[in-house]
Amino acid sequence: MDLGLRGRRALVSGATQGIGRAVTDALAAEGTDLFLVARDAERLALTAKQVRAEFGVRCDWHSADFSVPGEAGAAAEVCGPVDVVVNNAGRSHPATLETEAGEWAASQQLNFLSHLEVIRTVLPGMRERGWGRIVNVTGAAYRAPLQLNSGTIAKYGLVNAAKNLAREVAQSGVTVNTVTVGFIDSHQMGSIHYAEAEHRQQIVDRLIPMGRFGLPREVAAAAAFLASDRASYVTGSTVTVDGGADPTLL
Repeated sequence: MDLGLRGRRALVSGATQGIGRAVTDALAAEGTDLFLVARDAERLALTAKQVRAEFGVRCDWHSADFSVPGEAGAAAEVCGPVDVVVNNAGRSHPATLETEAGEWAASQQLNFLSHLEVIRTVLPGMRERGWGRIVNVTGAAYRAPLQLNSGTIAKYGLVNAAKNLAREVAQSGVTVNTVTVGFIDSHQMGSIHYAEAEHRQQIVDRLIPMGRFGLPREVAAAAAFLASDRASYVTGSTVTVDGGADPTLL
């Protein structure tokens, strides 16, 4: 299926690993002109070369010294007119009531404010041109969190903002949607506590009706569809890619 993305200009954050890299590859396969954002300069340069991206912009949105207008806004401004934004950068941040305020603020910056600033930067041009796609990627745990987690709380804010923004821009040719993911075989899943085979099997048996972890490319397929001409009547939606997992158990 031709998604009608050839020649469109897309900005993807967290673009060099896991789900972000899969989204980058999916959009590249559709002939999209890509602008990639990531914090690892070496991996960013390699990815940009492999997918023939026009720009690679290094932004460390994990830093507590993160400047929302300075870094996130600059990333979008460097790229010029942007038709598609895939806000994928993010990280889980377990927290307690004793967690320092600065850590809560850093999580909000990474998981919510950075994405909001990119949207604020590119949205006027999208509305002026009468076409735009904003796709936010977040974890499904925001629906039924099992523990206090500053990242999950921040992503809930992003989902809420997307729903409201979708209504605001609904008649301008711009759509705003969210892809929520369950247990995906990505670098981030492996870096936390799902790498052990026994634990993984317990998760599969208890939580995932399809009987396996998902693949980054399966998330990317959903994101690419929402970024396309084919999804012109889809906005304000949350598309869940989790193998049928019960959200009350996540």
